[in-house]
Amino acid sequence: MENISVRGGTLIDTQRKQVVETIAKTLNKSNPSVKGGALVMKRIGEAVDVIQGGIQAMEQPQPASPNPDRPFYQSTVPMEKRVVEPKQETTIAEPSTDTAVEVRPTDGKVDPWKETLFNFLKEEEEFRGESYRATKGEEFLTIGFGHYGSDVKEGQTITEEQAITQLRQDINERIPEIERAIPSFNTFSDNLKVQIAQSWFRGGIAGSPDTIKLINEGKFKEASVEFLNNDEYKNAKERQRSGIIDRMDLVADSLSKETQ
Repeated sequence: MENISVRGGTLIDTQRKQVVETIAKTLNKSNPSVKGGALVMKRIGEAVDVIQGGIQAMEQPQPASPNPDRPFYQSTVPMEKRVVEPKQETTIAEPSTDTAVEVRPTDGKVDPWKETLFNFLKEEEEFRGESYRATKGEEFLTIGFGHYGSDVKEGQTITEEQAITQLRQDINERIPEIERAIPSFNTFSDNLKVQIAQSWFRGGIAGSPDTIKLINEGKFKEASVEFLNNDEYKNAKERQRSGIIDRMDLVADSLSKETQ
């Protein structure tokens, strides 16, 4: 075939015609069955146009590729026709204010005896959604799981979830009081810590300085006897508070079984 040079990837009309005719002649010589009719010339012309388009595309300047292994990384879709995926926003759920906070020590671990105390008080006190006076003559009202104090008002109501949170707060507030009154409190068995703490909620041991004194001296058996030697225990049935008898017996029993 005669060599026709293509400069710059563009064929002028005369060059294109010459290329088409040259290809046709070559086909006729190599294959006598191919006739150089109009249809054959048309197909050859179309082939030349395709080749010309490829040459032009390769000579266009290419943008630098960020990945040398992918030199033709650019998209063939025009920017105005590309579909932009909406940005997914991540929503962080805020912690619920209704969830009760666990009673935890400063190291972040759940203290088993405090959880036992919580469950004990929750069961013994029973939930009351409206404020009430537990016994005749009491200065303040009670609500929830035995929450008693000047902050409880007449006609006040509370949900069970709120009462659970309040109970845990009460535990957190009471324990430092016990630790100040009984410096060695945290060295006691878990059972004794639970019983002293549950009694403290009622004002039992807290209202018996002689019992506290004997505990601080390590005289647990004597403390157990002294704890029950009071009018509240003796007159519980008469005052229609027989429910406190079992709870006070638990405290006395735990004291008598404690060893130094």
